[in-house]
Parts: sequence; C-alpha cells; structure tokens
Amino acid sequence: MLMAFRFSNFRSFKDRAEISLKAHRSDKSLPDVPIAAAVGTRRTMDVLPVAAIYGANAAGKTNVLNALDYMQDAVIFSHSAWKPGGGTLLKQFRMPSSQLADMPQSIFEVDIVLDNNLYTYGFSGNAKFFNAEWLHTYPLGRERTLFRRKTNSNDGKFDTTLKFSPHLSGDDRDLNSMARRTRENSLFLAVAAQENQLEAKRVLEWFSNTLRIDPLAFDATRSSSMDTSSLIEGRSLLFQEVLGILKAADRSLVDVEVQAADKELPFDIQDPKLQELLIAQNRFDISFVHEYDGERLVVPFRDESSGIRKLYGLASGIVAALLLGDTLVVDELEKSIHPAMARYIIDLFQSKSTNLGNGQIIFSTHDTNLLDQSLIRRDQIWFVEKNACQSELYSLLEFSPRKDENLETGYLRGRYGALPALGIAGWGRPQSIQNEG
Repeated sequence: MLMAFRFSNFRSFKDRAEISLKAHRSDKSLPDVPIAAAVGTRRTMDVLPVAAIYGANAAGKTNVLNALDYMQDAVIFSHSAWKPGGGTLLKQFRMPSSQLADMPQSIFEVDIVLDNNLYTYGFSGNAKFFNAEWLHTYPLGRERTLFRRKTNSNDGKFDTTLKFSPHLSGDDRDLNSMARRTRENSLFLAVAAQENQLEAKRVLEWFSNTLRIDPLAFDATRSSSMDTSSLIEGRSLLFQEVLGILKAADRSLVDVEVQAADKELPFDIQDPKLQELLIAQNRFDISFVHEYDGERLVVPFRDESSGIRKLYGLASGIVAALLLGDTLVVDELEKSIHPAMARYIIDLFQSKSTNLGNGQIIFSTHDTNLLDQSLIRRDQIWFVEKNACQSELYSLLEFSPRKDENLETGYLRGRYGALPALGIAGWGRPQSIQNEG
C-alpha cells in the first residue's frame, strides 16, 4: 500500500514534489472511503484508494507518473539488466549549461505499508551514479534506519560504503559481500533482494509485483494487455471479473478468445523495459466475441474499438488491485473510454463492497466530470502547473474548498490554476473566456 511518493530534479520538476495518499483529517466527506492501515502495533493510518492528477497539456502530469516509473525500473533492473558503467538512465531537470556543475542530486522516495509495517525507501543520484540510498522502518512509530548507502566519485573512480543497522536481517559477512557487489549505477536494495535479504526482498517485491504502472510509452494498449490475456488464456478464477469490466462498456461483448502466439522479435533489443513491451505485443493473438440477435461476430484486437482495447489492457490491473491490494498507476484514465466508464472504475475503488483487497489507483486525467464531491474527496485531488520551464505539484486542499463547492466549475474558472493558457500567439483569448472575466 502506497502512503506517499516524493521526488525532485526529474524532467520538468526541479524542486521537491510529493503526492500523498494519507487521508487528511480536515476532509470528513465520504467517510467510508479511506482504508484503515495498521502500522506497527499501536496505531492505524487512514489511506486513500484513489488519487487524481489534473493539469494542462505539457504541464508535467505524466512526469509525476514517469518519476514513479523510473524508480520502479531502477529497483527492478539496475543490478540485473543495466550495464556496468552505463549510467543510471536518469533524465534530470534541464538546466542551463552554466548551472550544470551546481545541479543537485535527484531524489526518489516512497512510504509504503508492508505486513502492517511502514517502510520508507529512497535513493538519490545523477545520470552517472547513485550517491545515496536508505531504508527506514517505524516500529512503535519511531524511525529505525535499516541501512544507509553512500557512493563517492573521485577522478572517475567510485567508492561505496554501507552502514547496516543491527535490526537489518542477515549475517554481517553476507551483507558486506552484497555491498561489494553494488555498482555505482545499481541499487543495494536490488542486490540484497536477489540474495533473499528479508527486508530488501519485501520492498523489491512491492515494486515488482504490487506496483502496476500502465505502460507510459510505446503502444500501451497492446503491451499492457499481456496480463489480461494471461488470465483469460487459462480461464482463471478472475476471468469473469475481467469480462465483467468489458461488458460494462459494451453489452454485446460475450467472450474473449486468446491464443498463444509466441512470435520471435525481428531484431535485438537491449533496453529490458522495451524488450518486455515488445514481447508482450507478440505473445498473444486476441479476439473479441460479440453477439447480435443470436449471431456471433469475432473481432480481432486490431479492429476492436480503442475504448475496449484500453479497458482490456487495464482490466487485469483493476481486478488485481481490487482483489489483491495492488497499486495501479494510469496515465490519462479517460483516454478512449466514455466518461461514465472512468467514473465506474473510480466507483469500484471507492466502494468497500468491491475494493475487497484495499487496492489503489493513481491516475492523471483531463475529465472534469470526475471533480464531483459525491464521487471523490477533496484530499484525493492534485494539480500540476508549469510556471516558466518547471512544474509544480500541489493539492486541492491548499485552496480550502468548501464542502458544497462545485469543484468542476471552480477548476474551469481558474480558481485552482493548472489550466491551459487558452490562447495562440496572434489569436488572443476566445470571446467566451473573456466573458468569464
């Protein structure tokens, strides 16, 4: 379960940004929505199942999700797939060349709940190497450092030191051996998890198995369908739940046929993430079965509507989140699907009768119809605004909206910022906007 994510100096974000899913005490609306998460043995924390991010085109909404996506990639791939000496694949905030020498390290950090314990894990670095890494837990509400890593660069040579807490599981000899195998562009967490070190393995498994990020690049609708196809191919117990989501969008759809294709890639791919996406594209042949007046019509994946293809790619992630407690991250939730379907998906997460596993969904959107206080709480709404050349992430709560405030109207009138300029050089503002004042 994700409590919060913080990052800085990444793409369009220069300064620290944070998105929190901890329920705010000032927001008493929709009291049945927060998830009660036990932390340690003496307290519980209310966690939100939904977070929505609004903002203009090119403001940086996707970069919030990209930052979490990068952190996931670094945890999973830095030790096993990234080339020694190949850098960290990090895209930092673009600064004038005169300021590059003073560029601060980029930082990525999450607060997550695992087995009723709160963990804080993070790292910092630049395009060449990770200079720091840390893991904390909070038994009885007090911070306990499990390990802290530091890497220094001197004339192109790197020196890494790690300090281990007595509370970190494992033999000192084994931990020191793992430390020696930690390259400057790999994370100690990834090395330790591969050696089955308990706490590192728990955190890495959250990133690899529980955090589900819908592909933010390449052909997302096709590549993200692999997990859904795997469920359908084996007619697993979750098949009916997946089919139910698709039927909510198209009542004529009665079945999905999936056959293993296992086509070989026509060329060699070095990037492990891109390789996974390409393999996913070629693994299955998918067809949708519709029924009209008693007759069946089989439609290949490529000929199906973009909305059904989008839902098909999301379906396994939605079901896994609702039943198993995964955290699903989606860019432009409403893209290619009807606003009623976007609302339907949010309803599934907001209701305890359907969100049995206490799953979460974090998404960016332009759909202002979702700014409805009967659907979503004020502490679940976030905005991204780009000032000059850098982005800023902030919560709706900063504006202290009233309980009965029309959030959609307020947003469209510019009360909360994060709107497009609505003007092209030489054209000026549309008359309807001018009339709004």
